[in-house]
Amino acid sequence: MSTPLHHGGPPVSAGGPSLLFALAVSIGLPITLAYKTGPPAGHTGGFGEPTCHTCHSDDTPNPAGGSVEVRGFPESYVPGQEYQIHVRVRGEDLGRAGFQLAVRFADGQAAGTNAGSLEAADARTSVSAAEKTGVQYAQHLIAGVTPLWTDSTQWTLRWTAPPSGAPVVLHIAANASNNDESEYGDRIYHTALTSGAAANR
Repeated sequence: MSTPLHHGGPPVSAGGPSLLFALAVSIGLPITLAYKTGPPAGHTGGFGEPTCHTCHSDDTPNPAGGSVEVRGFPESYVPGQEYQIHVRVRGEDLGRAGFQLAVRFADGQAAGTNAGSLEAADARTSVSAAEKTGVQYAQHLIAGVTPLWTDSTQWTLRWTAPPSGAPVVLHIAANASNNDESEYGDRIYHTALTSGAAANR
């Protein structure tokens, strides 16, 4: 998106986000352009991570006039079962939108590591793993930043639940952007959903 859709896979450069950031600053481009295809991994708001609000900070998080919603993530999951998840972002004056989410074990020795696996289920979405931690992050692609409707948009994923049945948590952050080529005027939303195997709840 033309505003810094702080979510997603690697930016459009083999040099990575730091190189793009430096390049944007050196030639005077809006910093937001560096992450048109999404931010670096680790911007879901979970396990000490920041959200898109790090750059889009001229409004409070989760302001009125919009929302991020996750449909299809079960309150109780069947170990090993596949679930289709829909991410919906709403916002006033929605020009572009993006998101990033991860599903990780909520506690215990595995806390913060992948809980099951994520897979893109449409051409607007991608899944990649952080190089250092191996944590999977799902996010928009550049093809998925244009809203599908006037005031909202949606992406689709598949999540395969872990076999252990241990409690898991989904963290998501999203940007409802006004698409004005700056980090200003964007609305940042984030939330967390928990789930555990039916027998453990």
